[in-house]
Amino acid sequence: MNEQKDPSVKGNTRETLLQELLKFLRRKNQPSTGWWEFLDRPIMVALFGTILLGLFTTFWADRQKDKESKVQYRRTLFAIKAELLGKISSAYQSGANILNGRLLRTVWLAEERNKPGGDQRQEKIKSWGEQLQKLEEEYAKAEAFDGLLTQTAALFPAPAQNTATTLKSKFIEFESFVQRTIQAYNAAEHLNAAQREEAENKRKTLVQEIDRLYQQLLQEIGVHLRNESGA
Repeated sequence: MNEQKDPSVKGNTRETLLQELLKFLRRKNQPSTGWWEFLDRPIMVALFGTILLGLFTTFWADRQKDKESKVQYRRTLFAIKAELLGKISSAYQSGANILNGRLLRTVWLAEERNKPGGDQRQEKIKSWGEQLQKLEEEYAKAEAFDGLLTQTAALFPAPAQNTATTLKSKFIEFESFVQRTIQAYNAAEHLNAAQREEAENKRKTLVQEIDRLYQQLLQEIGVHLRNESGA
C-alpha cells in the first residue's frame, strides 16, 4: 500500500531553505568590520607575533649591550683611578722630597757663607751647590704633583676630592716659597739670620701639613677603591 506524502512537509522544507538563504545573503551584505576582521586571520596573528618577538629580541639585546658597556666603563674608570694612585705616590716621594732638599741646601749654603773662610768651607759650598743644581734638574723632569692632584679632584668624590684640592694648594704654597727663597739667595748669595729662621720654620710647618694631607688622601682613595671593587 503506497504512503501518501504530506504536501505541507515539502512546503515547510522549502520555506526553511529559503529563510536560511535569506539569512546568508543578509550576512554577506552587512558592512565589513574593517581592519579587525582582516587582522583576525590566523596568518596575520602569526605575522604580528613574529614582529613583536623580533622587536623584543632587539630591545633585550640593546639592553644587554648597554649593560655590558656600563660595566666596561666602570672597569676602565677603576683601572684609571688605581693607576693614578700609584702615580700620586711616586710623584709625592720625588716632588716633595726634592723641594724639601732644595730648600735645605739653600739654607745650608747661606749659613756656610756666613762662616769664616777655609778650604773645608769652600768644599761644602761647592758640594751643596752641585747638589742643589742636580735637584733642580730632577724636579724639572719629574711628573707634576699638583697636576696629578687636579686629576684626583676630578675623578674622585668627596672626601678625597676636597683633600686633594687642599693638598694641591699647600704644595703650591711650599713650591712658591722654595722658589722665592732660592731667588733671594741667588740674588745676593746670602740670607740673613731672620730669612734663614723663617725658611726653616716654614719648611717644617708646610712639610708636616703636606705629609698629613698626603696620608689622609691615600686613606680616602683606598676606601673609595675598596668600595668600588666590592671588597
